[in-house]
Amino acid sequence: MEDSNLYLFPDCPSINTGENFWIDYLIKYLSFGLSQKGYNVKVLKDFNDPFEENGTVVYLPVFSEISLSSEDFKERLGKITSSPSILKYGIVKEEKSLGPAAKAYPELKLSKLFLLDPDTGNEVLEKDIFKKEFLNFFLFKIYDLCAELERECNSIANTDTNDRSKSLYLAEVTRDLIPVREEIRRELLQLGYKVYPNSPILGSSKEKEKMINEQIKNCVLSVHLLGKIFEETSEGNIPNYNFENQIAAQYYIDKVEGKSLDFKRIIWIPDNLLIQNENQKKFISQVHKEKKHYAGADIIKSTVEELKDIIIEKLTSNDTVSSPDSTSGEDEGQKAVYIVNSEKNKDGAESVKFMLEEFGYKVFLNRITIDKEKIERSSSILFYYHNEKSSWLRSKMCELYKLKSWEFTSTSFRRGVINFENEELPSDEIFKNVYHVKANGKIDKEVLISFFNTAF
Repeated sequence: MEDSNLYLFPDCPSINTGENFWIDYLIKYLSFGLSQKGYNVKVLKDFNDPFEENGTVVYLPVFSEISLSSEDFKERLGKITSSPSILKYGIVKEEKSLGPAAKAYPELKLSKLFLLDPDTGNEVLEKDIFKKEFLNFFLFKIYDLCAELERECNSIANTDTNDRSKSLYLAEVTRDLIPVREEIRRELLQLGYKVYPNSPILGSSKEKEKMINEQIKNCVLSVHLLGKIFEETSEGNIPNYNFENQIAAQYYIDKVEGKSLDFKRIIWIPDNLLIQNENQKKFISQVHKEKKHYAGADIIKSTVEELKDIIIEKLTSNDTVSSPDSTSGEDEGQKAVYIVNSEKNKDGAESVKFMLEEFGYKVFLNRITIDKEKIERSSSILFYYHNEKSSWLRSKMCELYKLKSWEFTSTSFRRGVINFENEELPSDEIFKNVYHVKANGKIDKEVLISFFNTAF
């Protein structure tokens, strides 16, 4: 590391010195984290403290109700902001200070150090941050800030070039999913990906739309996480997580659908989600049914760890739009089968694959999400349904229809369910024209093959 000296200058006005425990704790652990990355860290009380010329000075203004009402703080911030030799990184201590700070200092990068209770969505009071149920969340915030400062210091020496294939848009979330989003963001940054949005989504609807579109166009993937909390529309402005999803869906329709641009979308719902708010239930139902919400998206219900794998798979896949010369011939398509299964049923799906290959079929197995290119080469789709919740089957069926914009009544492809559960398939429209392959403990070859010989 060429310039290993790092000088931190925290600027946190308070009513009296007894109220600085929060900032003392922050700087203590931030200094420790940066020292672990190889920096020689010194904390400056003011700019009269001596420091070496070959180091980097980092000014950390802390935004709170107190600091934003301090004329001395604003004057000091104004002077330092105009200095190109000093690295500036704002720290937002209170949620209510985020909007005013971003509006007053749009050029300043901000880190949100306030905590929201994932159960209630309420802001955690400063006196409660150090309780055991919240302390780890706060330490992760400090860890993330440490990593951000390291990236900022490195970017001073290195030109920041945007590699679209390594960039994704991780949309804002409801308050209950903030820790999940931060965990995913943290791991993606560690893997070298660039994660947008890189600044708070604030302003009028038009200003937000412009900001979201400008950042989404730099990405190959957008990820939208839906939780249990419903956020009301305020003064005609829909919540950011909903707005970002609609903008991404419209971007897909306008720029991607039917074209060669590589851009994928994920809408994720926790597999154990219990929604008690009727408005949120209605909203998630709309996401499944209305194209303005789901366009171009894989709607996935899984654990967080499975979601991380899916995101990486999407980012590392080399899916391209097949040209007429690169696709298989019509005869192969008529004999190609795609099997949809969960990870835990991989072995069972493999056994079906071998069985069908004995009959001369070409068989594709999905990995984590349904593969659009292989679906297009298949005339038949089988769902391997064993020890799964009915919501998994319904979710995968919806994912298939939306992938191809097919109607439930479509007869352009054959679909069936290998059902190990001792129950009939649901009778609603989504299962119309779906062939029921009853397994009854084992798969009968004759029953399986009859699926391919049955007309709609």
